[in-house]
Amino acid sequence: MVQKDGVSVVVKTTRDEREALTTFEPEIYSVPRNFHRLHYMTVNTKRIRKDEFRSSSSAPGARF
Repeated sequence: MVQKDGVSVVVKTTRDEREALTTFEPEIYSVPRNFHRLHYMTVNTKRIRKDEFRSSSSAPGARF
């Protein structure tokens, strides 16, 4: 789901993957305050390469 900013998309993921991605690449992956208890995060599409985005979307637990 594309967010109102037109740049971020919401993705479903596992807690472990979300923690790793937001820790190592916080400029790309983030967890909005209201998503804290959920298995979702946002991806900044302006800061991620297409091939990287495709591989993360095919990861186990990832849904768009």
